[in-house]
Amino acid sequence: MKRRSQSRLGLCIAMLMLSACGQIPGLEGEAAPAAGAAPYPDILPASELPSPPAPRLTDTTEAEIDGRRTRLQRRASELQ
Repeated sequence: MKRRSQSRLGLCIAMLMLSACGQIPGLEGEAAPAAGAAPYPDILPASELPSPPAPRLTDTTEAEIDGRRTRLQRRASELQ
């Protein structure tokens, strides 16, 4: 039994080593020359950063979604 577990361990190690030799898709080639020549972006102080966008969810969002669901269900029942 001990010999069998050793052979399994050896097989697992061999498979792991072989998998490390594979080529990873999507990483071959070089970056475009323009990407290497592109300037670094300016670092802005926090006071000059743009303001965050307005929140998409408000206090009335749930009621609006429920109303839309009701209207869509009514339309669906009319189509059937």
